[in-house]
Amino acid sequence: MKLTTRVSAVLMASFAFSASACMTFVAGKKVSSTGRVIVGHNEDDFPPLVVRHGMLPAKDWPTGTCLPATPGCCAKVPQASHTLACYWGEVKFPYGDGNADTFLNERGVIVVSDSGGRSAERMDDPTLLSEGGVKFNLRRAVGERATSARDGVRIMGELIEKYGYAPSARIYTVADADEAWLVQVVHGRNFVAARCPDDAVTVMPNLYTIYELDSFPAEDIIASKDLGVI
Repeated sequence: MKLTTRVSAVLMASFAFSASACMTFVAGKKVSSTGRVIVGHNEDDFPPLVVRHGMLPAKDWPTGTCLPATPGCCAKVPQASHTLACYWGEVKFPYGDGNADTFLNERGVIVVSDSGGRSAERMDDPTLLSEGGVKFNLRRAVGERATSARDGVRIMGELIEKYGYAPSARIYTVADADEAWLVQVVHGRNFVAARCPDDAVTVMPNLYTIYELDSFPAEDIIASKDLGVI
C-alpha cells in the first residue's frame, strides 16, 4: 500500500522559534492499521501545570442556560438543550487556560489544537468580535454537541462567524473514525477547514498549512463566508 505523507517544509522552523511547540499527527483511514482515522497529539506547554482527567455526563439543560465564558471573552453562547457525554482532558495553569484542553465525546468526535502563531488581523479592532468573542467555548461546544467531525466544523464555523475568535490564531484538529478536519482560525470571524485525505498522513505544526484551496475537492473545504469559498 502506498503511503502518502504530507509534511510542511516549515516543520523544523516551528521548533526554532519556540520551545513550546505542540503537534498533531493524523493518519487517514486508508493508511492506518485499524482502517479508522488515528489522531496523535502532543501538548507542549510551559510548566507548572496540571492535567485533570474527567468525564462529563450527557445532560439536558433548561432554556436560557449559557456556556460559562472564558475570562476576557464575554460572549454569552447559548447552551444546547442536550449535551453529549464526553471525556475532558483539562490543562490547568496557575491562571487557567483554554487553549490546551482535549474533548472526546460519546460519538467518537475528538478536538485538539495547536498554536497558529500570530494572526495578521488587528487585535485592537473591536469590530472583529461580538461580546468579547469566544475562546475555550469553541472546543467545548464541539465536545458537547458534535455528532461527527464534519458537524464539529460546522459548529465551530457558526460560533466564529457569529461572535469572532478572541485569541490571535489557532489550529484545531476535529476528527472521528472516518474523517479528520484541520480548522485554521485567525482573530476575528474568518476560518478555513480542510479534510485530511483518507490516503495520507498529515503533520500539523504550529503554523498555517492550508494553501491553494482550488487543489482540494469542493466537498473537502469549509470556510467562512468572507473568504468567498463555496
